[in-house]
Amino acid sequence: MVYGVFWPRAAFWANDWRKALCRCDKCLELYKEQSVEFLLDAEDSVENYEKRGMKRIEENSSYEQGIRALASIDRTKQIDVITEYNRMGDKLKEFLQSFAANKKVVTEDDIKRFFAGMRSEKSTAVSQPYFCR
Repeated sequence: MVYGVFWPRAAFWANDWRKALCRCDKCLELYKEQSVEFLLDAEDSVENYEKRGMKRIEENSSYEQGIRALASIDRTKQIDVITEYNRMGDKLKEFLQSFAANKKVVTEDDIKRFFAGMRSEKSTAVSQPYFCR
């Protein structure tokens, strides 16, 4: 075993390289001292992390949650939601461009003020009754 050698470059290892690691008491103690016991765990591979990460993303991403919520309402309301979402995005982009043009930093209060304005604008808007569509 090579001690204290570290190459700060990418390394490509053969499959099942972990099986070749020594598991004698002395080496197990060394792994523990160096906080690298995870090297012995075959489930601690990049491939497994990627699989778990992709599964978690597919199940819990905001996008997926939004799509499921959108699918649970009728088509007319879906169109309203998408239209309002796009309108909000356009207004937010316009709002933020003024900061960029003036080279100002956007603060949390600025964002809160923007969304408060959006809420008040929505409450004063007259919505079309459902049966008129």
